[in-house]
Amino acid sequence: MLYQAGNVRLESLLSQAAFLGLYGTVSLVTGLSEPNLLATGTFISSAIVVALATVWTVAFRPQRLGSAAGNWLIAGIPALDLAAVVVLRNGNGPLEPVYAFGYLAVIPAFWLGSITKGWWIGLGGAVAVALVEIPQQGIAETLDHATAQFMAANTLIPLLIIVSTLVAQGQRHQFDEHRKLIAARECELAKSLAEQKQGQEVLAKVLDTVNIGILVIDKNGKDVLVNPAMRNHPVLAGKNEQTMELELRQQFLDADGVTAVAPGHGPVSAAVRGETSRGRVFWMQSPDGARYAISISATPIEDDKGNFTRSVVALDDVTEFMNNLQAKDDFLASISHELRTPLTSIGGYLELLQDQTAGTDTKFAKYLEAMERNVRRLKVLVADLLTAAQFQRGSLELRPRAADLQTIVRHAAEQFLSQAIAKGLHYTVQDGPELPTTLDVQRMGQVLENLISNAVKYTPAGGSVTISATASPDTKTLEVVIEDSGVGVSTGDQSHLFSRFYRATSAVESNVPGIGLGLAISKSIVEGHCGTLEFHSVEGRGTTVRVVLPQQ
Repeated sequence: MLYQAGNVRLESLLSQAAFLGLYGTVSLVTGLSEPNLLATGTFISSAIVVALATVWTVAFRPQRLGSAAGNWLIAGIPALDLAAVVVLRNGNGPLEPVYAFGYLAVIPAFWLGSITKGWWIGLGGAVAVALVEIPQQGIAETLDHATAQFMAANTLIPLLIIVSTLVAQGQRHQFDEHRKLIAARECELAKSLAEQKQGQEVLAKVLDTVNIGILVIDKNGKDVLVNPAMRNHPVLAGKNEQTMELELRQQFLDADGVTAVAPGHGPVSAAVRGETSRGRVFWMQSPDGARYAISISATPIEDDKGNFTRSVVALDDVTEFMNNLQAKDDFLASISHELRTPLTSIGGYLELLQDQTAGTDTKFAKYLEAMERNVRRLKVLVADLLTAAQFQRGSLELRPRAADLQTIVRHAAEQFLSQAIAKGLHYTVQDGPELPTTLDVQRMGQVLENLISNAVKYTPAGGSVTISATASPDTKTLEVVIEDSGVGVSTGDQSHLFSRFYRATSAVESNVPGIGLGLAISKSIVEGHCGTLEFHSVEGRGTTVRVVLPQQ
């Protein structure tokens, strides 16, 4: 297509108007100097051709034609103008006024050259002018100086037409290339905008559909986006306020449901500072007095330069889950208390039976030992359940007193000596100096018993268990290390080991009894002493556990 359909008519009218204006001006000047020329047949014929080209231009409707027919019809208009110039230039002899009409051929030639794939039309017209004009004006029997000058000047017209045509064609080609490039970019931009709009619509639907509150907050603490699930939550329903105001009014309570979170230390302030959080639980109270447990996670968003701009905060109502968890803990605590009394009674009667049958029936004594061993195991399970429930409620109290950590380690290790020997383990308890400190002896003994018990249970026959306790003067800490060559724990299980009631795959496959509370309880007790419990394991090679405590 030569031009875009919306522009071809306007461009044709403007080009023809320019040619018609110059044609009329030259005709007027010529008429003033040589009035007789305007009455000649040549001039009248030329004027008729120009008039036909002008009527053609006005009547032309490119939208009614196909691209091929439209191309030729557009090229016909400047071709007629060029023909009119040729007729006028070559029909009246070498007269100076008529000679000026030759320069009018530049406009139709330029017009033809500007048409894509039509430069040959303009070039052909220019060559035709040159072939007709030069022989008449440039050949003379006697070439005097004046005739040579006239011929040189006359030759300039067709050369000018040729150059104009080629220049116009080059500019038109560049214009078309730029137009194609712009059109391609506009298409890409339109596609990108359409995809962006579709993505925004999908995101809006997702935000409206999920039942988790989504908040986008900027670094100044202003809400940027709040989805319906958050806006309609009972804590916020009917309130037209910023989320930060909830923290300023101390509506956030810590996980215990009692301690108010001070302004600047809550989840909203952490998000405004660009901090990342995952599943931190807070309690909030609605205007009607109902309390809700909210699990809050936050992820910061940065710009291209890495500067923090805003945070995305997800708020999940976990009230039902927390209430069910509390009910479970209450149930376990109640059952544990109920089991403790009969177990104590059974243990007491077993001791009496063992005393009365001592040295009599060896077979009966073995039965009693098996019963005592299982009663002792049940007592440990009940104690673990009670401890876990107390920690969950925050009601477990530590009773620290001056003690020797080395002695506590030795006593805990002695309880598993017979079991280790029975399995054929290389059981080593390294001696060391006293390690005076301040701690809850009973609870720390419970920790060490849990850890040593795991090492013995999960180490196959012929393996080794090594226990040591040392002091580090540089860090002013005490360290208990329990190392075994047992089955180990896979990398995937290690992140869940300190979760309550979780058992590693290797433990389940080994058919070792347990309920998955020992490590969770041990970690809580150690952290209650301001210490850390470190766990390193390689599946199939063994495990190393470190209890690090401050030297108090």
